[in-house]
Amino acid sequence: MRRTSRVLVLTGLMLSLLAIPGFASTIAPPRNIGALAKVSKAVVFAEVVREWNEVHGTVPYTVTAFRTVQEVKGQVRGTFEVQEQGGVAGTVGVTVLGAAKFEKGGRYLLFLDPAADGQRWQTKMLSYGILREDKETGTLRPLSQAADLQIVERPGVEAIGTYREKELLQLLGAVASGASPWYREVVEIKPLDLGLEKTTEAAFAGAALKSVPAACQYVTSPDGYPTRWTTFETGGSLGVWHTTPGQVGIADGGVSAVQEAAAAWKNPISSVVNVNYAGSKARSTTCSGNTAFAPNNEVVFNDPCNDVPELAATCEDGSTTPPSWTSPCCGQVARFLTYSDMSQLNNHDGDNWRPILGMSVVVNNGAQCVGETDFKEVMTHFVGHGVGFGHHNDPEATMYGQLGVHASRGAALGQTDLICAEADYHTFLDVPYSTASFWNYIEAIENAGITLGCSVGFYCPNNQIQRAEMAIFLVRAAHGAAFVPPPATGTVFADVPADYWAAPHIEQLFRDGITNGCALNPQRYCPTGTVTRAEMATFLTRVRYGVNYVPPAATGVFQDVPPSYWASGSIEQMFRDGVTNGCSATGPQYCPEGRVIRSQMAKFLAVVFNLPLPQ
Repeated sequence: MRRTSRVLVLTGLMLSLLAIPGFASTIAPPRNIGALAKVSKAVVFAEVVREWNEVHGTVPYTVTAFRTVQEVKGQVRGTFEVQEQGGVAGTVGVTVLGAAKFEKGGRYLLFLDPAADGQRWQTKMLSYGILREDKETGTLRPLSQAADLQIVERPGVEAIGTYREKELLQLLGAVASGASPWYREVVEIKPLDLGLEKTTEAAFAGAALKSVPAACQYVTSPDGYPTRWTTFETGGSLGVWHTTPGQVGIADGGVSAVQEAAAAWKNPISSVVNVNYAGSKARSTTCSGNTAFAPNNEVVFNDPCNDVPELAATCEDGSTTPPSWTSPCCGQVARFLTYSDMSQLNNHDGDNWRPILGMSVVVNNGAQCVGETDFKEVMTHFVGHGVGFGHHNDPEATMYGQLGVHASRGAALGQTDLICAEADYHTFLDVPYSTASFWNYIEAIENAGITLGCSVGFYCPNNQIQRAEMAIFLVRAAHGAAFVPPPATGTVFADVPADYWAAPHIEQLFRDGITNGCALNPQRYCPTGTVTRAEMATFLTRVRYGVNYVPPAATGVFQDVPPSYWASGSIEQMFRDGVTNGCSATGPQYCPEGRVIRSQMAKFLAVVFNLPLPQ
């Protein structure tokens, strides 16, 4: 998809548009707004009268009634209605990335096609090209929601700009009828010429969150909250279905595209995102309510219910087809919906999120025009929307809002996709995505197989670590996660019988010479006892350097660890190795009798064993 410079806009209901080629929530745009007028069935300048929600099948729709102010192309007179998927029905919210948001009394230039029922209209390419009147300046300006579309890049495409209202309406009428070519310089005006630095409309998608990387964006619910699956951390999964009949013109009907997209989103490193390919089956929807959308996690092909405006075989602008495409096309390639639970707000890492209930993708007739490889990237992009990701602020991301700006990659993720996945879906619910929480060290030992946490989805970072737990951590770190110690004999320590849950690891730690226990006569290990910071320094020094290693004589680095202290050599060795800077900069101090908690243990192990940290 990246062999020539081209732009497809991906939109999401999270949705996908294509104007020239396009994919789910993807738009392959025409060369200019004049070409958009040509491929639209109607173009009209109209004022919003009112808005309401309806439910078609299982899908909430937003219906907006307009009053015609001026016809530009086609016959759209008096009052007419425009419907789009998205909105709220009861406790279920549906998000459409890139769908236009209209305000009562506002006047808009609309590019329309007939809706499936033949009575209403729908936008040609969601918010792409739609302009809102600014009465103070006499201009028409783009909607902010257009930034949520994914655009397929191609040469010579003009960005939608700010235009003189009267002149644009007159020129578009002439261009649409074929009486005049498009003259951008006649009608466009730069925002800075008006003293405007940016649009005054509030952005729709991508709520500001406290602790995620700046590049990461998330799908929002209709009321603006970010959305996420709430069960991944506790073992839940998202199964995505390929449905039959598959996509016409794709070798296997799109089976491998859905399979590989699901595989790309299954357990990215340092993340518990768990997407599975559920299989292939007949679609479960029947076009009840004139829609194939439903919260069933299905990918439906060939737009059986006419949910998406038809792709045009040309963009009416003389554009060349990128070499990776199989044929010219212009319009929406596919649409994507995310369903969220409007009755719940769940706190995650200090922010409120709406739970995702399901996803749905409808691929347009003719979407095979983008070719096999780009079709797979489209599917991967839309499954990412289904997981809850919006359009990340990185051109190299698969979840970027433009396709065609990075090398064609098929069903694969970029580095920012992985980082955002670990930020939202890190392993443990009680370990926020923040270095202050030791998150990166805890993820490192989990990735290395040293810990599974204290229970499903939780790590208990502030719990004091017990000596039995410490034995398991140290043995796995030293020998590897796959190492299985021999069965315990129960004869080494009087308080560790052979059937004790951690006995094999405790006896292995003894065989390795790391510990002789906590007491003699009889020899005991004290498995439920806690571990002091002095003891931990000694254990880690032995594990790292060997049981016969003798650290250099202590010099008194820490005020509370004099050279005569029994563990001073090991403590100062850990300081020299960069494992610890102590417990307080005042002094400095080490707090040798302080108890080690599980988060601190993670850092000790990650540094001593040089484990790779997530970014």
